[in-house]
Amino acid sequence: MQYGEQGWDFVAVIFDIVFETVDVVLRFFCTTVAPLDIEKFAGGQSNPTFKLTAGSGVYVLRRQPPGKLLKSAHAVDREFRVISALADTPIPVARAYNLCEDRDVIGSMFYVMEFCDGRIFWDASIPEVDKSERTAIYDEMTDILAELHGVDIEAAGLADFGKPGNYFQRQYDRWAGQYRASETHRIEPMETLMASLGDSIPADDGRVALVHGDYRLDNIIFDRMEPRAIALLDWELSTLGHPFADVAYLCMQLRMPQSVGAMSGLRGKDLAELGIPNEAEIVARYCERALGLDANNQAAYTLLQVMVSRRYAAGEWVEAEHLTRMLLDVRPENGLEWSNLAIFLTNQRRYKEAWWAYEKAIRFEPNNAQILYAAGGLLYFYSFPLESPREKARELLERAVELAPEDLDGMENLGILCLERGELERARKLLQTVVDRDPGRGVAMRELNKTLRRLRARSVGPTPEPTGPEGGK
Repeated sequence: MQYGEQGWDFVAVIFDIVFETVDVVLRFFCTTVAPLDIEKFAGGQSNPTFKLTAGSGVYVLRRQPPGKLLKSAHAVDREFRVISALADTPIPVARAYNLCEDRDVIGSMFYVMEFCDGRIFWDASIPEVDKSERTAIYDEMTDILAELHGVDIEAAGLADFGKPGNYFQRQYDRWAGQYRASETHRIEPMETLMASLGDSIPADDGRVALVHGDYRLDNIIFDRMEPRAIALLDWELSTLGHPFADVAYLCMQLRMPQSVGAMSGLRGKDLAELGIPNEAEIVARYCERALGLDANNQAAYTLLQVMVSRRYAAGEWVEAEHLTRMLLDVRPENGLEWSNLAIFLTNQRRYKEAWWAYEKAIRFEPNNAQILYAAGGLLYFYSFPLESPREKARELLERAVELAPEDLDGMENLGILCLERGELERARKLLQTVVDRDPGRGVAMRELNKTLRRLRARSVGPTPEPTGPEGGK
């Protein structure tokens, strides 16, 4: 809809903008503006966003929606403040022109900023570009996030932009409160979700950075010719908070279904074929650029360890292996990480490599009973080319039992191994101890009975009767 040069003092209803005095808005441009063409963007539905084409140039107006608003929601004034503060930093943002807090002008608070002519990718798989550019676009996203979390909030004038510390609890309280304020009836799945989230809030580690709060692909404008971001948009949720929340939000898009309302996810997509970094690669790149992944940076190291735990819990062995190898590149003397690597390799049936990793683990943790048990179990349960695997398994399990006699799994495995080797009296003692401590262990009881029968058959001295629920006493 276009308006000519005369007659600015009128009421114009354009989509949901009400210009009671249009020239008040136009004065923000500080130059000749007419004629004015106004177009509403398809995105930006939380805060309605409009493209304004005037004689002096092209601008963007972003406003709060009309009507009653939830407390702290639709904070266009915070958006204006943060993009103004970032103007002289490496973070790509649109130039902010002016903020109007007078709600009588168009019905709600609004601000005007520069129009950045570029590309927005609404489909997370970015089908309109080739594989190499897809990789570069996602790498650019990660790099910008790392830059954002490195902004000096004091120098940028944002030291009071939020309450430092306890970010995850504050986020939970804010979203739970807003949900309660807007709910019309009880929804049981939401109640379950809220309870689960409330029970899973991580402890605060004191890290504070400027966080975006809604960091995803379609909130970034990219240059039309190259995979370079020219503007990061939609800052209404930005605050001072924990940087890892933004990292998790970025990775969330990899896990989301391919279509969730207006958002696009990548679940089920072949990321390697598309050239899109997987979660492990994104986290690794972020750690390298934002935190400096080295032996002295505990924050980066801890983040990768958390990611390893998540991948382990999800059974994603390849990603867990990749992240663990990164940890070992930084701290190659960490025996526990070598043991974790062995577990991930074992679950991929790469048994010979797993044994190599266990050897490394034992070199650095020679008295760790759990590692010794696990390594002995690998040799006992799995078949792969190795000289005298049963002998090595016996040696490892004997050491483990000596170091941690309370570990019944290792003692049971050693007892079964002794039974196989014909060391019946040693097998009997080990298995009897296991059953005495835990009568419910069916495998140990079965193997103990087998041992006793063989002892009787060989008539090797007086044979004690088994004890336990199946042993007759």
